[in-house]
Amino acid sequence: TSAWSENGFFTTLPPNIALGVSTFNFGKVLIDEVVQGEIAITNASETAITLRSVSLQAGENEFSVENGIANVRLQPGESAPVQVSYQPRDTVRRSVALRVDYAAGSSNPTFQAAETLEGRGVPLEIRPLNFGTVLVGRTFLASAQVVNRSVYNLSLDSLFVQASNAASEGVFSVERGALVQSGRLFLGSGDTTTLLVRCRAAVVGSFSGTLRLASARIDTLEVPLLARARERLSSDIVAKIGIRAEPATAKPGDTVRLRLFLAEGVADSLFRTVDVRPNFRARFRFDKYVLALANEQGGKARSIINTDPRNRVWRTEMNARALRPLANADFLAEQTIPCIALNADVEKTPLVLEDFQWGDPRTGRTYWFESADAGVFSLALPRANGSVRLFAVDTLNKPTPRLALTAVAPNPAFEQIEVKFTLSQETSVSLGIFSADGRKVVSMLDFSPQQQGEHRRVFRINALPTGAYILVAETPTERLTQRLEVVR
Repeated sequence: TSAWSENGFFTTLPPNIALGVSTFNFGKVLIDEVVQGEIAITNASETAITLRSVSLQAGENEFSVENGIANVRLQPGESAPVQVSYQPRDTVRRSVALRVDYAAGSSNPTFQAAETLEGRGVPLEIRPLNFGTVLVGRTFLASAQVVNRSVYNLSLDSLFVQASNAASEGVFSVERGALVQSGRLFLGSGDTTTLLVRCRAAVVGSFSGTLRLASARIDTLEVPLLARARERLSSDIVAKIGIRAEPATAKPGDTVRLRLFLAEGVADSLFRTVDVRPNFRARFRFDKYVLALANEQGGKARSIINTDPRNRVWRTEMNARALRPLANADFLAEQTIPCIALNADVEKTPLVLEDFQWGDPRTGRTYWFESADAGVFSLALPRANGSVRLFAVDTLNKPTPRLALTAVAPNPAFEQIEVKFTLSQETSVSLGIFSADGRKVVSMLDFSPQQQGEHRRVFRINALPTGAYILVAETPTERLTQRLEVVR
């Protein structure tokens, strides 16, 4: 049975009822996951009976009973086990009645047991995390994977850590910052995100706590946190991995490379921990309105999609591949991912390394690293009236741009997009879509003359593959960009 399941009880029988049926509460079950349980049908009469069939109410498609109950003979007081299962389709709490057809002597009565089975679907699958052994005085990062199994976009409205005892107070903490908006995480239907939890122990010992999550569509969910802390030994190899942007500041449209680097530790000692060239895997995140991952990655990275339009987090995973030592250089120096800077409603984004795994593919050993503090990438944009202003190529001091993008919809887009822009005076306009590495993939307008006022253009994009693109609107004196996502 499911770990969430609990056995029910026998109901009190009226004098004219010959059967007793136990209940079963499946509790909370992940959407689309099948769990099994068992109920009992008891002959409460003084004569033998024969069970003909056991069924559920018509139209039931989440609960089910086994088909093997047919012509089962029960003596007085004897019980027959019946296997039941539950596969929730949504988050509604459900209960179902059981119908039992049986024979008693020459009669063939039917017994209806109200609300025999009960359960509720849970939309979020949270894969537990265990820090294992950590070193005293060092900060370690672990990511709890969260999967949205429902057809809804979900908002995780409450994220907090509760220590199990006084000794564990302050040892665990959940990520707060620019990528967790007002303490909330947004997750699209069928998508995955992570909750970043840090562990830092000041003394030797075992520590435990609970990460609690709540949403409008679910009850509070709990994820156990466990860690054991010990003192550092002379044989321990300590390393800290970080991620940074090169350059750290750039204008919208410029190419930016995200680079892994060894923030602390000695590369030679790390390579001595494995017998062959090691594989590595890294996941990191940034604000998708500040940076876009280039489409052409050469197999180096893949995006982890989160389709909720309220989500700002863009998560990327570097594919596992072998590393080689570099003489007198950082062994991570070649591990870069090209991005392009975008116009945004904020001036900068943190660059957060979710995890970094280092392993020996032959022995199956994997080494976990301490994560450096988040890096930062900043947009080189002037400010006006306390807000970020779009970059213009003619001058940074132009008080009022003649060109304004007023709408790009839908975004994400599938087959076509509608672009609306306004002009303060007559001029020629170019509209185009560029891949994140700077290649023009769609030409909409090629500096054609346009009148003053508002303009609307609709363009088909069904030939574009899934990915992040840049819509570029230009006049002879101005250039504006907007991020565009294409989904298939």
